[in-house]
Amino acid sequence: MGRFDGKVAIITGSSTGIGRATAVLFAKEGAKITITGRNLAALAETKAECIKAGAKESEILVTSGDMMEEETRKELIDKTLDKFGKLDILVSNHGGAFIECKEDGSWNIDTFDSTFNQNTKSTLDLCLKAEPHLKKTKGDIVLVSSIGADMAVTWNPFYAMAKISLCHLTSILGYRLAKDGVRVNCVKPGFIVTPFYSRLGFTPELTEKVAQFHANRTIPMGRTGTCEEIAEPIAFLADRKVSGYMTGQSITVDGGVTLQHGATTYSFEDIMKQNNP
Repeated sequence: MGRFDGKVAIITGSSTGIGRATAVLFAKEGAKITITGRNLAALAETKAECIKAGAKESEILVTSGDMMEEETRKELIDKTLDKFGKLDILVSNHGGAFIECKEDGSWNIDTFDSTFNQNTKSTLDLCLKAEPHLKKTKGDIVLVSSIGADMAVTWNPFYAMAKISLCHLTSILGYRLAKDGVRVNCVKPGFIVTPFYSRLGFTPELTEKVAQFHANRTIPMGRTGTCEEIAEPIAFLADRKVSGYMTGQSITVDGGVTLQHGATTYSFEDIMKQNNP
């Protein structure tokens, strides 16, 4: 028996990375799933992994489209209902970032609207479209934000602003839908190596270099996380048997990065060793 036997879940951004790992885990746990993204070839790989994990082909719906488009979001809900007849769980994992800083370090305001549309507006609209169907099943929503929500990310400021808005959206929807039996929670991943970085123009070598820097310098646990280590908390928040009294909450999964805060993260002994006045 899987913890999601009989449940129907939509998982956006599931062609790669965290979304793929979440889809595979939900499939393993018995859910009927809708996977979606913009790359059909990558979605086919996700589907194959879900089947390998134990899902039947008839229990997987593949849809493709740009989540920034309202018609894509509408079709995602409609096609899921047409195939499976209901909706129990919505995992909103899509999103992304643009190059928000110019070469001189100034911010490119032209990317602001696109960043918020991709991360915040599309998520809000998808939740609103799913809401009446989740009320019928007393369902669950899990949003995926980022620890960028809690940090002054000067090189990607609009992305950070969009991600903190998802956390506040979690609180608002959690409160708004509690009376209807619908729970809304959020996961804030730390540094996870995913195709997100290649879409920002990072080469594999640069991605590895950045990952090693963070593992050695900024992550107390000394390593970057895996997509599977984010999929498990998502499943936890979608599983009423273990998190049924939680709603409106954003939980951080970051290897301890956000435990550090300014001057308090430095050892007093290390400071005393410095020659600086």
